[in-house]
Amino acid sequence: MQPTTQPFTPKMDNRKKLGLWFVIGPTALMVVGFTAYAIVNYFTVTTLPTGDGMFAETGPLSMIMNVLLFLIAALGSALWLPLMIIGIVLLATPTQPTETQKRSDIETK
Repeated sequence: MQPTTQPFTPKMDNRKKLGLWFVIGPTALMVVGFTAYAIVNYFTVTTLPTGDGMFAETGPLSMIMNVLLFLIAALGSALWLPLMIIGIVLLATPTQPTETQKRSDIETK
């Protein structure tokens, strides 16, 4: 009977995970914010009993939702470029070996 070997699967370190979050996070935040903003405005305008379409008066709940969704999308827009740059740098640079890895390399030589 031959021993079974597991295929090598490299582990993703925290540096790479943080880099992915920095690249994906602000973009997703903008997309979700702008999409939810459009959906909320569409349904609040089309469900109004009276009004002039775009210039109709909406309720306080709709106004609060608009402000919150705008702030979410604005946060994603403001953070997009800096976090994209940091994320790319984190993904592109290699990780530094720890002291135990350095010692094991010296011992094997």
